[in-house]
Amino acid sequence: STQSTWGDVILTMSLSNSNCSGSENWPPGYAEHVHLCVPSDANTSGNVHGGTTLRLIEFTGWLCATRHCRARCVTANLDNMDFHTPMYLNELAFFQAQLTFVSERSMEVKVEVYAESLTDSTRRHTNTAYLTYCALGDGGKVLSVPPFVPESDAAKLEFEEGRKRHELRKKSRGVMLSALTSWESVS
Repeated sequence: STQSTWGDVILTMSLSNSNCSGSENWPPGYAEHVHLCVPSDANTSGNVHGGTTLRLIEFTGWLCATRHCRARCVTANLDNMDFHTPMYLNELAFFQAQLTFVSERSMEVKVEVYAESLTDSTRRHTNTAYLTYCALGDGGKVLSVPPFVPESDAAKLEFEEGRKRHELRKKSRGVMLSALTSWESVS
């Protein structure tokens, strides 16, 4: 199991479905993490640092990807990040990760973040991020990823949207490599 920081409500999380409280009810390709926002997470105004939010988004996405393929996973890409509304000290931050697309060698995970007031239980959406993970084997070799079959109509739609984002990322990588090669030949 992995130990998380003292600010986390879930202090110990196991990657095994049978040992992770309530995870037997999680849909396939899903993980969540709950974090209590503490002083070490915040700036002097009481807002949670964006870097703290990014770290926990990445962690929850990693947990989702790792649960899916049961292999060592690494982050390959983080699509743009918008901070819609701040999170504050003494709020609960809910990180909900859902596998949205799987190619032969990568997984796209959507992580949605919500902040909840401990005093009146109001909850608001703060962030959504799409991350890409790869599974690694011995010597850092990228492994094939097990297939993912979305079950609900919403998950099927998200899967098709994920396929489109995957294709756009591949095209943009090609454009970036081409631009870099052109720039290097000029300089």
